[in-house]
Amino acid sequence: MRVTAVPIGVLALGLALAFAPSGQAGPAFHDLKEAHGCSFLISDPRESGYHTLRAECDWPKIAAARVERVIVDLSGWDTTFSHLSRSVVIKEDEGQPLVLRVGYTGKGFPDQSADLSVTQERRGETLVLSWTKAPQQRSDDLIVEIDTGRFEVSPAPSGGTRLIFERSFEPTGGGVVSKSGETAATLRLIEELYLKATSISSG
Repeated sequence: MRVTAVPIGVLALGLALAFAPSGQAGPAFHDLKEAHGCSFLISDPRESGYHTLRAECDWPKIAAARVERVIVDLSGWDTTFSHLSRSVVIKEDEGQPLVLRVGYTGKGFPDQSADLSVTQERRGETLVLSWTKAPQQRSDDLIVEIDTGRFEVSPAPSGGTRLIFERSFEPTGGGVVSKSGETAATLRLIEELYLKATSISSG
């Protein structure tokens, strides 16, 4: 999950910028490409000041429960997603968002990090896992500026999984370099999620 002016990482994955809840009006998206059983789209940053990247995926050969198991294993994100150098749960209070400390790494760019407030909820058969940058950040690290995103995982009506993934990042260099780098990172994240989900047991 990487959301920053630097084009590395993903999952991230700042925020006072949050996604509109499901069912409400959100940013207008434009098609980018089709890959990995997904449609990739991006929003125009001229009104909001930041890009939102979105992936809409239909995976007929993999059960939603397997995808969920990968997503909810927050401390295992760094072994699933190559853009993360670490993912450590540092605070877990009942009734409060969990705090996840993540580190982002990428070739040719300085490592960055963020503490994320992560929430998880059920909406019928849909699992929604979302994050935003925690109010308090460490002062000794290079912190990403924007870090907001969400996964939505549902059983597809015809079987398999319906996945929606979104995250936001600041456009830089006219938006060209950042958009290209973040798009590639998102494609890689989605592919890594699919591969991990297909590799685990069905139990």
